[in-house]
Amino acid sequence: MEADYKMTGKLLLFPINGKGKCNNTVYEYEGVYNIKCEKYTKKDQKHIRVTDFTLNLKPKRVVFGFENLVDGNEQLSNEVLKTINENSEQVYADVAPAFNEAIGKYEKEVFNRVFSRVPEDELFLP
Repeated sequence: MEADYKMTGKLLLFPINGKGKCNNTVYEYEGVYNIKCEKYTKKDQKHIRVTDFTLNLKPKRVVFGFENLVDGNEQLSNEVLKTINENSEQVYADVAPAFNEAIGKYEKEVFNRVFSRVPEDELFLP
């Protein structure tokens, strides 16, 4: 997942105060998805709208990539990032709620874009 980030606080034992680009990769995950939908009519056709989308991903491996974790100190940022990746399971456990929420919002938007264009009877054939 590529994004812009802004982070302040502690991660593991490191004080973090950075912002910039991130590229975090999740490998071989299992997930539980909970999707709630409602039906509505648009131009005399029935459509589906996702009203709630939550998920819980459990990856086998995560690789974190953050630039500028310690604002203005590239060497320390690189060392912190190295330590974060050496302890990626623990770090992922700390950030999983926010990560799952961000992915859920994105996937909800994608589903709703498709569902708004394709009527229910074309989504689910008899």
